[in-house]
Amino acid sequence: MIPNLPRLFLWTDKTSISEFFYLDSINRTIYKTLCKVREIPLEELPKPVVIFNEVYYQVTRIEYEHTNPAKLSKIISDVRADMSFQLISELVMTMVYFVFLLIEKHSHPINKTFLALIRERYSECIYWRFFEDCYNKIRKKNIYITYKFVPKPVGAVQLRDKYYDWKAITNNYNSMFLEEVLDLWEGLDDKKEVAILIKESINNLSFEEDYSRFNTFNKILDKYSAYNEENSMVLAEECQQYDYNRFVRKEDAITAGMRTRLQELQSENEKLKALLEKQKSDGTARKFTLVQIADYCKSCIEWGDAKPIVAMLNKFLRGIATAEDINLIDSIEEPFKKGRYVNNFYAPVGQHIDQVDKIENY
Repeated sequence: MIPNLPRLFLWTDKTSISEFFYLDSINRTIYKTLCKVREIPLEELPKPVVIFNEVYYQVTRIEYEHTNPAKLSKIISDVRADMSFQLISELVMTMVYFVFLLIEKHSHPINKTFLALIRERYSECIYWRFFEDCYNKIRKKNIYITYKFVPKPVGAVQLRDKYYDWKAITNNYNSMFLEEVLDLWEGLDDKKEVAILIKESINNLSFEEDYSRFNTFNKILDKYSAYNEENSMVLAEECQQYDYNRFVRKEDAITAGMRTRLQELQSENEKLKALLEKQKSDGTARKFTLVQIADYCKSCIEWGDAKPIVAMLNKFLRGIATAEDINLIDSIEEPFKKGRYVNNFYAPVGQHIDQVDKIENY
């Protein structure tokens, strides 16, 4: 099994398109094709660096997870949530497909059925022929992407103020998963930081009196966390004891990330209470069906009126949408996609395409 990792554990977003040029020279050619795509009068696209970040994250994730066909719908759902709209998700998935074909050496064998499903789903979209032509030109030169799509997590210190369910990430503190997660970071300081964060997540019920597994857990984490001079004495002392209460977090030691998570849970609780509330006297329990929301969006004359609602739906339905839900949301975009009411606003492209300093702010 492979850990189910958050995005920040797999990819650190680049801040400029030039950084992708440094990763691999082929990205310049892909970028030029993206510039041509941006001239299509259908949708205002995000900046190229945003699109490239999403593509590189998804390819890294697919490589790391050895993704099989059954997981394609989850990936598409995440792309839609990240990119907000069907049209942009089509662009990202098209780029993902051709980037995969251009990788010189994969970390794991490519699942051909998985790629075939992407082709089947997106080969008729408006972006496909652009990147297919791009792919063919690159292949005629007999060159490949040499960049290794291995996890590039953010610095571990950036995880301090966020909540992560370390128990779930490490499959209930399984030793194999612990090693796998810690190995995502190359630097010793980062490993130490992550080890300490995992240690702090332990409570007195985590091991259910399994002293042997508790010992293994400590030995793995203390390989890294004990190197921290400031904490080594405390952690070494904890490692020698089997009193699980020592790992219970004190109220005044709750991190900012835990407090944020508590607020999120409280907010979710209020939403659930509203849904269960029979009386609608204050309006908090009023509900609208997805069909009603979709019908409202379809009645909009301007895409700009429906656009933020569609983005909200894609975000809220991340990972839980059924095929029927997705089809219904897609039906909102269809008339606008065909250019009936779309807003035609695009950044200029072309004349400075080879001048990195002038194009990376597009």
